[in-house]
Amino acid sequence: MVITKETLADQVYQILKAEILEEIIPGGSKITLKQLQDKFELSTTPLREAMNRLTQEGLLHHTTNVGAHVILLSKKDVSELYQMSVILEGAALESAYKKAPAALKKEMESSISLQNSALQNQDLPSFLSYSDQFHDLFFHFADNERLYEASKRYRNQISILVHRYQTDLTIAKDIFNEHQAITDALLNDDLTRGMELFCAHLRKGEEAMLSKLEE
Repeated sequence: MVITKETLADQVYQILKAEILEEIIPGGSKITLKQLQDKFELSTTPLREAMNRLTQEGLLHHTTNVGAHVILLSKKDVSELYQMSVILEGAALESAYKKAPAALKKEMESSISLQNSALQNQDLPSFLSYSDQFHDLFFHFADNERLYEASKRYRNQISILVHRYQTDLTIAKDIFNEHQAITDALLNDDLTRGMELFCAHLRKGEEAMLSKLEE
């Protein structure tokens, strides 16, 4: 594969990340510099940089004298990741609502509209993107860089299973309805109800992910 010479490491990083999240490169697969050199026809410097970024984000795991492998999540991993999700995303939602309620509600309504439009057009990839952005809103309006940075690693890891789970429009509609209910609660200034619905939304996601691991 030949790519342009502009921001080589970024391009390699984006390609590999997409292939890991979509499980084109399966969990547990070994990735070597030689493989990447053959694939991208590049020197080792941008390839190492891309691999380091993927490691920092929790998508690759380096073992001394063994090399890099794509992470392979166990049931224990999934449960721990969702425990982190409830704690950190819940904190982000609460903080965002208290710091910028009007702006948050406006953007949530906009996100709901985009998600609904994608569903109406049966455009699952766009829906998944808007769904991710819905969750990003809480970290954006919480305006807490440390909270956001703490979330990035587990959210990247969860994304691998999310892409496997959210594979049809029926599931996407269920997710949309949950997002809509959370938004409605906050539009009615019922933060407690919104938090309850959000935590239930995450717990349902955890159950679905654990079920997928059994398949």
